[in-house]
Amino acid sequence: MLQFLKYVFASFIGVMLAAFFCFILLVGGMVGLISALSTDTPAVTSVKPNSVLHITLEGVVSERLQEDPWSALFDEIKEISIEDIRTAIRIAKSDPNIKSIFIDAKEVEMAPASAEEIRQALVDFKESGKPIVAYAGTYTQNAYYIASVADKVIINSQGMLNLKGLAAERAFYKNTLDKVGVEMQIFKVGSYKSAVEPYMQTSMSDASREQTTEYLQDIWRFQLSNISKSRSIPVDTLHAFADRMLLFQSPESYVTSHLVDTLAYEADVLDLLKAQNGLAKKDKLPMINVTDLVALSTDLTSSSSDEIAILYAEGEIVSESSSVSTDAIVESELIKEIRKLKKNGRVKAVVLRVNSPGGSAYSSDQIWKEVRDLVNVKPVVVSMGDYAASGGYYISVPASFIVAQPTTITGSIGIFGMIPNVSGLTDKLGVTFDVVKTNRFADMPTITRPMSLEEKAIMQAYVERGYKTFLSRCAYSRHTKLFPDELERIAQGRVWSGIKALELGLVDELGGIQTAINKASELSNVTDYKVVGYPRKKDFLSRLMESSQTNTALEQLRENEIVKLFLSSKKNHFAITDFLQARMPEQVVIR
Repeated sequence: MLQFLKYVFASFIGVMLAAFFCFILLVGGMVGLISALSTDTPAVTSVKPNSVLHITLEGVVSERLQEDPWSALFDEIKEISIEDIRTAIRIAKSDPNIKSIFIDAKEVEMAPASAEEIRQALVDFKESGKPIVAYAGTYTQNAYYIASVADKVIINSQGMLNLKGLAAERAFYKNTLDKVGVEMQIFKVGSYKSAVEPYMQTSMSDASREQTTEYLQDIWRFQLSNISKSRSIPVDTLHAFADRMLLFQSPESYVTSHLVDTLAYEADVLDLLKAQNGLAKKDKLPMINVTDLVALSTDLTSSSSDEIAILYAEGEIVSESSSVSTDAIVESELIKEIRKLKKNGRVKAVVLRVNSPGGSAYSSDQIWKEVRDLVNVKPVVVSMGDYAASGGYYISVPASFIVAQPTTITGSIGIFGMIPNVSGLTDKLGVTFDVVKTNRFADMPTITRPMSLEEKAIMQAYVERGYKTFLSRCAYSRHTKLFPDELERIAQGRVWSGIKALELGLVDELGGIQTAINKASELSNVTDYKVVGYPRKKDFLSRLMESSQTNTALEQLRENEIVKLFLSSKKNHFAITDFLQARMPEQVVIR
């Protein structure tokens, strides 16, 4: 029997060892396969003569792309990078081997300011005299806005074009919270600070509706004006087209309306590109995509060691301890990058690219201080993306100069805090709490009971003090030197378009990231420089290891607004440093 057990045990160990080695080989094979599919090396080795830069507008747009290594194996949502598209267009403008640009518009999700950034780069490209051709089966609204700059706008013979105006939609949770027995105890300053409204109302307040209407109208007028110039269609006529729900009109009507130039299938478009490049139909059309062109390129614009750094700050502002999002500005990480740039002698100026709806007021203040310190050493120019609101504006105000897109959402100078009272829910579940404390406020703040009037007064005073600090930071950081009481009339948590922000003195100039780079060059008196993005992109292995540790379902759950509130609590007590929030409504969807 003993001999039998010995053989069984030996067999078991053998099987386990074999399984282990098979697992190692499998992982090694997977890594090798992913490396082959998601390598940082370009798929092509050179730009062929008579090439076309192929820009595919598809998926979700972000400021810059850290490619997920697993996306090569699994069919996930595509992401495109504004940074890469801008770089590719700049290279194509001066590369003699690239004769034209082909915009291949598909289903793409982006905010108006992102669309404007790409469109401005294409407008600059047109100075080269090289043609731009745009084609789509279906043009989404922002894709059409970008494509309208093209020399030839083409749509499929059975295609659709969406030009219907802008709408902003918000979700409201009050009825749901009432049903489950959760009361949101809310403290805020600013009649326009509408980020708290989903927890206390069932629809927009008059103030919220007013500010939303105004910035949507600003953005829409701006976009229609640019389409009008590019397509030679009066703005009033474009308004009338939008009211016809163009998406369901015939493709032929798009041509007669001059919204597009012609109907064609994709094969016909490729023949057109060949003809433009001096090729016959039978010839193969050399095309290079954005990723390959950027990977091939080296910065030959300068032999100088001097740099203008672009420091990207994208996402919600959070402290390291409370970070619940993979797409976030983590206080400690951004501060580390700022300090590196301050010490880096090669960096002569910094463009801080802010694309943030705000977040933790405490973390925003810590970043504000570091940006101010950096300004004392070298020029800092802020370039605002889709959003630079509330905390996003907070971290921008110390800059030497602020540039915003006309369609940027900014301002929202206001503060709020929320503490849920879940006693109604716990009562339903039969859960009770009891506490022993040495002092009156020892258990404050807690989510297990309603706050007393005295506790609420303390919290409101705390929020108002935070608001005064925010006002002071904004007032004395701006070149206009507005006093806090003067700034108060345009603060109150109100959101503004970039157009209005310029009129009010909240920003210094309208334009994209190139405008900010030019200003940084001017302020630093540096004309020969390289443009370098920070934080530096991680290598493939680092991205692979980070990606393997991500639980996608969990991350999606964490993005839920209500879940965020509960994740920020520690044993029923909120992380006090993140209690104050300086952010705009996150659930506004502009479409």
